[in-house]
Amino acid sequence: YLTRVEIAFRTYLTYYMSLQYKEDPIWFVSPTIVRQGFIKDFDHKVYNSEAFRKNPQIKRHHVKYPADKYAPAWKTIEFMTFGAIVKLYKSIDNIDDKKAISKYFGVGKVSVFESYMDAIYTLRNKCAHGAALFDLQLPNGISGKGPKLELEGSDYQKLIGALKVLKYILGKVSQNRANDLENELN
Repeated sequence: YLTRVEIAFRTYLTYYMSLQYKEDPIWFVSPTIVRQGFIKDFDHKVYNSEAFRKNPQIKRHHVKYPADKYAPAWKTIEFMTFGAIVKLYKSIDNIDDKKAISKYFGVGKVSVFESYMDAIYTLRNKCAHGAALFDLQLPNGISGKGPKLELEGSDYQKLIGALKVLKYILGKVSQNRANDLENELN
């Protein structure tokens, strides 16, 4: 279920931003589109990482186009980690771009959507690295100013809140998968 959300988020972010900035295939490192902090860390933390250096598609791109410093967005973002993609989204300068992406997933406020993606990212990392989930604490909590998730008290910081966020966003991707998640959790 987490993978479905991750793929949908990555795909829509790439699709939307690439259409908005057709003239710039490497918009993800453009200082007119993305904040300088992300760009500054991009080479070291993402593009020059071992995973990227060994990636066959990225290697083929640079063999075919040796003058390109980066592969275009549709190739590069496909191989970024979920955490890097969430950071990329948060680093987009234009609030209207961020809002369009968040609205696609049924969330009107960018800050709320960012808190939802942080919750999903935390849940995903805990699952991926074998952590115990029963006492999951979300470092930043979930914003209570978004769609009604029926959260109460400390739910905004706990596993139940993260699962409700996951179910909500998953429902925007596939209602059938959201129903499957709810059935399996029950």
